Amino acid sequence: MIVACAQGSVDEADAGDMTAVIADLPDAPNTAPNVMNNPDIGMPNTMTSVCIVNETSCIDPQTLGRCRPDQMGYDPMPCAQGTTCLNGACSTEPACVAGSLECLDDQTVLRCRQNGEGYIQMTCEPPLNCGEGMCTDKLPSGSGCTTDDECASGNCRCGADTDDGCPPSLGGGICTNTSCVADGCGMSGHCLASDQVPTGGADYDHCVRSCSESNSCPTGSKCVALPVRIGGGVEFRDACYFSGVKGFGEDCTTESECLSGACLTDYYSTGSCSRRCDNDGLCSEGSACVELIAGQFWCSLTCGDGSISGTQPCPLDVPVERFDVTCKILSIQGGGVMRVCAAP
Repeated sequence: MIVACAQGSVDEADAGDMTAVIADLPDAPNTAPNVMNNPDIGMPNTMTSVCIVNETSCIDPQTLGRCRPDQMGYDPMPCAQGTTCLNGACSTEPACVAGSLECLDDQTVLRCRQNGEGYIQMTCEPPLNCGEGMCTDKLPSGSGCTTDDECASGNCRCGADTDDGCPPSLGGGICTNTSCVADGCGMSGHCLASDQVPTGGADYDHCVRSCSESNSCPTGSKCVALPVRIGGGVEFRDACYFSGVKGFGEDCTTESECLSGACLTDYYSTGSCSRRCDNDGLCSEGSACVELIAGQFWCSLTCGDGSISGTQPCPLDVPVERFDVTCKILSIQGGGVMRVCAAP
């Protein structure tokens, strides 16, 4: 609509009428987009926003966040089971850290692929051994030693040149590192929970080499059930440790001989290494936390699988028959019963 003005002066009445006409005109449309405040444009409001609409970011390792339309925060979206949030997306957790190195065994180095989805194996040529993820002429973890310089890790725990306060009963030093965290010792090791092992010198967690019937320990150490850090807790796993240390059920005369720091000399005629488990019930495989002594729960070897209908003998009675042990059905810490080795 076009408003035309006649030539000449306009009196106050005409001016009033004109004001009314102008007031009745519709507002002109504002065709310029409000870039700063329109979330559909996809640009952040730099004055108040904290993110760009629909962008993603990891709130924590299990939760993906997507920026809300008001740009003032993220809506949480849990990642599916078996995936983790990394770089703003839920993805399958890599098997290893790209480029990292570790030992599979004495002769095999494992290097993690760049995509983190597996390892490349590299063989150490004799006489080299794999130690700390490299081929070296020094001793790998778990080997007996006397000086730090002998070990690929640079640490001979309880060796002759250290001041770890280790008892002579341990049988000499072994090569270890000097620190570790739960599940942080690679495919070939475990992180020892040192606070659960009162024998063995200085109190610090360190990696111990895993072992089994098919994967024996190097000269100078033995395969024994050790308390290790798994996830957020402690469990027993077979690993290489000092050759002189004794595990659950082994004969002993003094506490310093036992991995657990306890030798039951008053309960059996022949002392046996054990552990009080009143509070945590933590015992190695093949043993159970039972009320061995009135009001006291101790780790005791099971007779067979521990079932109350079993007929297997007490392991302490094999291969030589002992008259100070038998199999009894005793109460388990936390409830239930199990057939275990006990005094007659």
